[in-house]
Amino acid sequence: MDWLVLVKVVPDADTVRYDPGRRALIRDGVDLFANPFDQRAVRVALDTRAPGEQVTVVSMGPPNAGEALLESLALGVDRAVLVSDPALAGSDTLVTARVLARAATRLTSDVLLAGRWSTDSETGQVGPQIATLLQRPYVSAARRLARRGNDGLEVEADTETGAARYRIPVPAVVSIGEKIAKLLKPTDAAREAASRRGVERWSLAEVGLAPDQVGEGGSPTIVGRLREVAPTRSPRCFEDGPVAERATQALAAARELVRRPKVALEPLTTARNEPSAGVEFLAFVSDARGGLSTSGERIVAEIRRSVPRARISVGWVGREPTPPEREALGREGASEVRWVEHRAERIEDAVAAAGVSELLLRNSALMGLVFDAGEFGRAVAGRVAASHGLGLTGDAVGLDVEPDGTLAFWKPAFGGGILAEVRSRTRPALATLRPGPSRSATVGAVSDVPVTRVAATLPAPRLEFLGESVELDDDWRSPADARLVVAVGLGVGGPDGVAAVRSIAASWGAAVVATRKVVDAGWVPRQLQVGLTGQSLEPDLAILVGASARPNHLIGFRRAGTILAVNADPATARSSPVDLAIAGRWDEVLPELTRQGRAWLRDVAAGAG
Repeated sequence: MDWLVLVKVVPDADTVRYDPGRRALIRDGVDLFANPFDQRAVRVALDTRAPGEQVTVVSMGPPNAGEALLESLALGVDRAVLVSDPALAGSDTLVTARVLARAATRLTSDVLLAGRWSTDSETGQVGPQIATLLQRPYVSAARRLARRGNDGLEVEADTETGAARYRIPVPAVVSIGEKIAKLLKPTDAAREAASRRGVERWSLAEVGLAPDQVGEGGSPTIVGRLREVAPTRSPRCFEDGPVAERATQALAAARELVRRPKVALEPLTTARNEPSAGVEFLAFVSDARGGLSTSGERIVAEIRRSVPRARISVGWVGREPTPPEREALGREGASEVRWVEHRAERIEDAVAAAGVSELLLRNSALMGLVFDAGEFGRAVAGRVAASHGLGLTGDAVGLDVEPDGTLAFWKPAFGGGILAEVRSRTRPALATLRPGPSRSATVGAVSDVPVTRVAATLPAPRLEFLGESVELDDDWRSPADARLVVAVGLGVGGPDGVAAVRSIAASWGAAVVATRKVVDAGWVPRQLQVGLTGQSLEPDLAILVGASARPNHLIGFRRAGTILAVNADPATARSSPVDLAIAGRWDEVLPELTRQGRAWLRDVAAGAG
């Protein structure tokens, strides 16, 4: 088997600056480096290949991106190719997928690997789009990959509750998750040798595309305004006196803040255009098991909250929706479930995408087609977009209708410090959506949403499902609608620290989530990650414990009523963009909060704070 790895060259998110006057990113002088998730894929290919098998990396980017690709050559890759052309500037993910798919056809490979994310845009959609264009099976978020003979792989991949195992034939496309491997660093001698070998450079013509097929002009989506998500919270820090005194002051201040009326988020558009009641959305809300996804009803609620008068239909591929599932969807405003029957223990993304395509072809009036932003939803959305040439916004955190009637989605980028407005030139506009939680019935309880069965010819499965394991068991409470949430960072010290925080949080009735680094360390299940590449929550009170309160964390608490941070470093506590901060050791502060305020914290968790 020969291996091809997609490597995106990205800017350093910490050094990219935002010019509010021009509403643009300033990239001058910004260092470029190979996306670390793609570098993990490089290591997997190098570790898994057999003697005589070739490993090639390919990238699309500006001319100076070639320097970053030398790292892969220094690690032992046989060949590095950079597709670079001025016409490519402004290309969206679908155009990028088309370019890389064309390059892949020139570079023989049996296994195509890519990182699950990129650090600058976090869409996770190029992988399934390329798999669709190349007509290959696809598995996302692999945490383990092993070869099975010369014509197959066995892959263990992250799921909503744990992990699933598959046997997958080659040629195939696999996206690599964070847990699968550690990054490698080449020696200075290897770097020098790589510089002498150099990177091959291909023009646009060499991949068989014309200038009008790429770039901003050839892309189905365009980026509009950029918004700096500057912290609007003014931190009040408690750092003087005994721990008990600091806890007393912080609890008194928290009580006042939690009691205040919740301030609505600033509208993402400067002028709202309320569409007519004839506007229609389709929300695909079934999961890989053929049931309602964990965010399903919240996606419907998010659309209803943003576009109140729209008609919202639900797309569903799997078993027939149950009465409780229909009631949950109806409560949030769904008018109908359009059901494509497919009974399988685990539904492949390509099969689900074929079902969604059938629903799409039967309704040409759709304004928007929205998917769950989990692994399965991303894969299905990417396949549908590639199959139909539709614009897809990945990982959106909001949507709105512009004054001209255009549907716009907003998504975080560059570490969560920027929100980018993305519009689609196609109709319907597609997006994967990270919804906020639903708080109550937005329309009124509906006892039975009608189900319309839709006949569709679905492709035969190509993956062999081998079983799954559950990691997010009943011991971990779902944070989706929690009023009180405790978020742990690396500052808790390790698994024992997490266990101690969980015990305290349980006594308050709080849900526990974690930053990505804590999840990467294996201390907390990945399904409980909050922030830029995790969940987006709306608690009345969020308590950050040992977390740095960086924008990529706080984007997950953008809708939180009050944020209280506990950090041992007084300087970090003072500068955190939160409402309240206590400088002190968490293992001293949290017991004191419990001693003084457990009854009130339990009231907050119950929605009576």
